[in-house]
Amino acid sequence: MLEEFLMKKRSYEMWAALLILMAVIAAIVLFGALVEKGATEDRAPAAARAAYFIARLPANAKGLIDDALSGANPRLADAQRFDGVAGFERLAPTDAPGAMLALSRYDGNAKRGVIEFLDIRDGRVLSRLTPDISAINAQSTAHAEFIKLARDRGPSRYLPTHPLPTEDGGVVFNGMYTPLVRLDACGNIVWVLNVVFHHSIEKDADGNYWGPSLRMPAAVRLMPKSFLDDSIAEVSPDGRLLYQKSVADLLIENGYRRLVYSVPQYTSDPLHLNDIQPVLKSGPYWKKGDLFISLRHPSAVLLYRPATNKILWLKQGPWLFQHDVNIIDDHRISVFSNNMTYQKRGRASVEDNEIIVFDFSSGKLSEPWRSGFEKNEIRTLSEGRGRVLANGEVYVEEQNYGRILQMNAAGDERWRYVNRAADGRVYQVGWTRYLPPTIAAPLRKALAERQCGAA
Repeated sequence: MLEEFLMKKRSYEMWAALLILMAVIAAIVLFGALVEKGATEDRAPAAARAAYFIARLPANAKGLIDDALSGANPRLADAQRFDGVAGFERLAPTDAPGAMLALSRYDGNAKRGVIEFLDIRDGRVLSRLTPDISAINAQSTAHAEFIKLARDRGPSRYLPTHPLPTEDGGVVFNGMYTPLVRLDACGNIVWVLNVVFHHSIEKDADGNYWGPSLRMPAAVRLMPKSFLDDSIAEVSPDGRLLYQKSVADLLIENGYRRLVYSVPQYTSDPLHLNDIQPVLKSGPYWKKGDLFISLRHPSAVLLYRPATNKILWLKQGPWLFQHDVNIIDDHRISVFSNNMTYQKRGRASVEDNEIIVFDFSSGKLSEPWRSGFEKNEIRTLSEGRGRVLANGEVYVEEQNYGRILQMNAAGDERWRYVNRAADGRVYQVGWTRYLPPTIAAPLRKALAERQCGAA
C-alpha cells in the first residue's frame, strides 16, 4: 500500500508540475501577444500597453544608463566629423552680396533648438529666435492620442524645421510631426495651426504656405487608423487651413495604387512625403499652381495639378530615398538623392549623396556635381537639402551631420558652416534655407525696423 501511495503522490506531483508548466507557457504566450499588440497599435488596450511597458523596462534602463554615461543627446550629429571646423567660415569671395541663411539648428550650448538669420558674407547673426516651445505645445491640442508633444517634442528635443521667413521678419516652421507655427520678428507666437505638419514649408505665388501634413486618423481603404496618411496642405498667411488632400488618395485616383499597396509586408509609412515645391510661373511643362511632390520610400517624384486632381508626370529613380525637389528653370528640376538603403542592422549609404537634374525638354538626366559631393564626402542618410544657385554652384545641407556648405562642381567650397558647440561636439541642423539677395533684402529691412520690447 505504501508503494501504491507513493506512486499516486509522484503521479500527482508530475501532473501538478505539468499543469504549472502549461500555465507558465500560456502566460508567456499571452504576455507576448499583449506586448506585440502594445507595440504595434496606437489604441491598444490598457493591458497591452502595460505589457509593452514592462517588456521595454530592461532596454529603457540600459538606454538611460548608456546615455548618462556618454552624455548622449537626441540631436547630436550621427557621427562626429569635420575636426577643427566650427561655426561659419568663408573660403572664397562672396558671389551673391546680400544673401542670407535662415538657419535652424540645435544649440548644443543652450540645449535647445533655435532659428538664426545669418549674413553669408561673414556669418554674422542678424537675428536669433528662441521659440517658447512649452507655450507652443500648450496651444497644440490636435490628435493628442497620436502625437505626444510634451514627451517627444519638449523644449530640449524640439528642432524647428525648414523656417520660412515672413514679410515682417518673423518665421513659419514646424517641429517635424507637430502643428505649424508662426512667430513675429520678436519671437512672439502669432498663431499655432492644430494640424500635424512635417518636413518642408514653401510659399506659392499667392503667398500661401504648402507643407506635408497628416490626415488623422487615417482614412485610406484597408489601412488602420494609425497608418501615416501623408497629405498635402495649403495654409493662409493668417493660419487657416485652406486645402488638404491625402497623397494615398490622389495616387489611387490617378492609377498609382501600387505605390500605396505594393509592399511585401505591412508598413505604416509606405510613402513618406517629405517635400512639396509649388510652381510659381507657368512654363511649357507645368502651370502656376502645380506642385512637385517628393515621396521618399518609393523613391518617386511627381508633378500634380490640384485644380484638376491630375498627376501629370511621375518618375521613380534614379534618385534613391530622395529629399528636396526644386525647380531650376522652365524645363529642369533638381532632386537631392540620399542614395541610402536599409539593412538588417539599420541604414547604410549606397554611395555619397548627389543632386540629379532632370530635363523635361530632352528627357535626360545629369549629375553635374557628383565629383564635388564625393570630394566633400556628403552622405547624410536622411533629410538633407540641395539647391542649384544662380551661378551654377550648389547649396547643400548635410542634416544628419550638422554641416552646410556652398560648392562648385569640383567640390571647391565658397563657405561652410559646422554646428559645433562649446563641448566640442557637432549637433544637427534643421532644414536650413538659402535666401538669395532678392528675397533677403526685404527681410533685412524688416529686421532693421523691428521694435521688440517697446512699450
